[in-house]
Amino acid sequence: MIFDFHSDILVKLANDPSDELWDNHYKTMFQKGASKGGIWAFWMNGYFPENQGVYGQFDIMKDYITNRLPSSIRIVKNKNDYESAFLQNQYPVILGIEGLWGADKYTIKELNYMGFRHAMLTWADTNEFAGGNNDTSFTKLSYKGKEALKEMAKYKMIIDTSHLNDYSFWDLCETIDSPIVASHSNARAICNHPRNLSDAQIKEISRRKGLIGINIINSFIDNDKSKANLKLLMNHVDHILNLTGDSDILCLGLDWLGFFDDFKYACVKEFKDMSEGFLIIESLSALGLSSGEIEKIAYKNAFNIFLNIV
Repeated sequence: MIFDFHSDILVKLANDPSDELWDNHYKTMFQKGASKGGIWAFWMNGYFPENQGVYGQFDIMKDYITNRLPSSIRIVKNKNDYESAFLQNQYPVILGIEGLWGADKYTIKELNYMGFRHAMLTWADTNEFAGGNNDTSFTKLSYKGKEALKEMAKYKMIIDTSHLNDYSFWDLCETIDSPIVASHSNARAICNHPRNLSDAQIKEISRRKGLIGINIINSFIDNDKSKANLKLLMNHVDHILNLTGDSDILCLGLDWLGFFDDFKYACVKEFKDMSEGFLIIESLSALGLSSGEIEKIAYKNAFNIFLNIV
């Protein structure tokens, strides 16, 4: 059983005019891979045609969730929703936003009303809230970014730091004292990529009883992405566990991008699609982790932080 703390599938499904992709294709794939839920993050900075803009993207996403969502999917807002999803054989989904471009406190309120329980201030690029991981300058949180964090905390949303640059990450830590997550990031000590976390950041997330989701994208696993594989990914798991001594800090933030043609080969080649979730479990077992530790990383830690925050 696995819980994927970061998936971009919502963008793909919302953009499909037939509304049949989930039931006719991805549902079986996810079930075969023992996936029992995940955070589906709507990527607000890409994929849709540019002339639709941020608000056009938001409207498409809102229409899908409110009018077109298959009955086999259950939007999870609390513990009771989780229990109901399993009893009714539905796939439980926590709604997330990957970048709050163009948003304000009223947008965040609306997102909460729609069922969103997770958000990132920005994606890779800097926006009006914070510096993205592509920004190597000294960009920190803006006043608007700090106000957005307060709104997110008010509505008990999971606050995700995965795409912040280092300066915005630490500014966020000075702004709020609640648990934080990095839903799909690895260890920078193993692979020097700005999307990965420094040892200091890993320790800070652990100190706050937060969560880090290990990621299967090649360029986040090894400095030579052509060599990336699941065995090398386990070096990140081993490093984070040794650094923190904390098996509660890790989960799976796979970020499988096979939904999109442009990113079809971005992830480790052993993992061809979500039907192969068992490969992650096998890799964790080969690392020598106990069954209890594997269960924590595979799904329990993700469930627990959702219940603790929301």
